[in-house]
Amino acid sequence: MEHTVEAVMTSQVVTARPATPFHELVRLLEQCQISALPVVDDSGRLVGIVSEDDLLIKEGYPHGATDASPVDAARYRKRLDKAAGTRAGEVMAAPVNSVPLGTLVADAVRLMLRLDVKRLPVVDARGGLAGIVARSDLLKVFLRPDPAVRCAGRRPAHLAHRRPGAHRLPASHLTASDSASWSGGVGLGSAGDWGWR
Repeated sequence: MEHTVEAVMTSQVVTARPATPFHELVRLLEQCQISALPVVDDSGRLVGIVSEDDLLIKEGYPHGATDASPVDAARYRKRLDKAAGTRAGEVMAAPVNSVPLGTLVADAVRLMLRLDVKRLPVVDARGGLAGIVARSDLLKVFLRPDPAVRCAGRRPAHLAHRRPGAHRLPASHLTASDSASWSGGVGLGSAGDWGWR
């Protein structure tokens, strides 16, 4: 079964507005123990994102480009200009890379790896923020209660004497009550049968 980002995303997202003051951004990141804040407008539409990196520039280069070497000033001008920012709208990254609701987890992973980002906001059809998915969220698919994932490549001791594939049953042998503990016709039992809790 292919999972979509809705299965793993955080839907109750801490957000900021473009006018949110710098110190409030830092407080929210610290208090909520998060590393980025999506920035939304009054209608809830995603307009940017503020990460720890965006805020740290103020500490490293408090006067922006004048604190940097000429080479760094030329190379990182846009980032260094953010050092003077006092509100979310002035320090946020925009436009934001995001994914729409319904995106497959595998596609979100590929995009994050390609863009080298740690999180992706999830938006609805109107561009409204629906959630956020972080790298750690995407790893949750490996923890789902799907015995086929948990024991992929392992044969339990009580089946070791059987030849490979001997524990498989055709899907026609499954009942509706079996569907929660059987995946795709592969009878692997429930988590309790394996000692997993």
